[in-house]
Amino acid sequence: MFTIHAPPTGGLCDNRDMDSNRAVDSCRHPDRKRHAQLRHQPRSTPLWVGDPDDWAVVRQSPRLPLVCPEAGCEVELVSHENPRNRYNPRYFRFKSVDRSCDHWAGHDSGGGQETAQHEWVKFRLTRIARQLGYTAIPEHPPTRADVFVQELAYCLEVQLRSTQFTKRTQARRAKGGQVCWWIVEGPDTKALTTALFTLPAIRFRVIDKNDPRGRPLAPWADPGNRDLAFRARLQVFATVAHAPARNRTPRTSSSWFRTGTMDGYTFLAEILSGRRRWYTPYLLGQGTGLWALDSDVEAFRAFRRQERASTRTTTLPVGTPNVPGHALNLPPATAIVPAPAPPAIQPDPPTVSSALPPPAPPEPDPNYRRTPPPATTTAPHAPWTPPPPRPRRWWQFWRLN
Repeated sequence: MFTIHAPPTGGLCDNRDMDSNRAVDSCRHPDRKRHAQLRHQPRSTPLWVGDPDDWAVVRQSPRLPLVCPEAGCEVELVSHENPRNRYNPRYFRFKSVDRSCDHWAGHDSGGGQETAQHEWVKFRLTRIARQLGYTAIPEHPPTRADVFVQELAYCLEVQLRSTQFTKRTQARRAKGGQVCWWIVEGPDTKALTTALFTLPAIRFRVIDKNDPRGRPLAPWADPGNRDLAFRARLQVFATVAHAPARNRTPRTSSSWFRTGTMDGYTFLAEILSGRRRWYTPYLLGQGTGLWALDSDVEAFRAFRRQERASTRTTTLPVGTPNVPGHALNLPPATAIVPAPAPPAIQPDPPTVSSALPPPAPPEPDPNYRRTPPPATTTAPHAPWTPPPPRPRRWWQFWRLN
């Protein structure tokens, strides 16, 4: 667990002016906290003002003794409620003005004042993580995480608007924590979209689980409606990777994974158990990051190895440059059959010389008399005869007159 060390004075500040013996806020410590610890249960999970059950414990009568949740700190706290305060109606303040500390101070989420929707989603993620058997601490001061899963050092960050995603992610990783951004459905700024598909992030919405069409709900608008809270369900999408359907065979590795919706409870259970992990862009054949199951990733890599093997064994015809099959726009499993070679021309058999000499030519006949060829006579050309005159038309006679 991360620990913020106390100042050299031990974290306790005596706000007593030595000259006037009057209490002053000389150390400028925050006068309110959002976490407290039962004095007689130091190892229990800190109580949070955003949890209705925790608040019912601290407000019961008689009041239970509360102290600062920091280990070893004995500064006493009391619960206080101010319904007129819109953003922080409940908090813990110091019981005595003479003793205060700076442990577990309230923090800004990085995107302005937290709304009722932000508080409700943090509370729901905290409850899910605890139902799964983990120790979940909302608004964890050492890491400044919205929900901190202590056993895994996992930071669940709820974000309703754009913020410095990269800077805040690196700050949590520098303290040894993993990060998963829960970005609400709706805003589509450039910074938010870039963080969604490059950093470990997911998009979520709150829907009615009793509605087949998934009608959106806003249970934070009516906190006292238990039926509304019971029907509300977290649904995640955008970067959740699913394996191909059984009746569908992908053509290439780039189209092997598909994205879709998923129940938020199941998704959180899989990422906390390590069965579903974040893969940066292009590791799974797509230009965006994806949350994928280990079993699906193994099947994908086997498919890609088979695809590459078929590409390497592709035979190209004579005269084709040696390029991979995908550069020729060929299917992965298609092999080019070479054209048949033309039949070879058989040479003529060698001539075998005869042992007998060739016969002698016949003797000329002295009485033979060569007859000259007949003279070729050319028939004279017939004289030229002009063609008969063509009959005139009626207008030709009119022109002559």
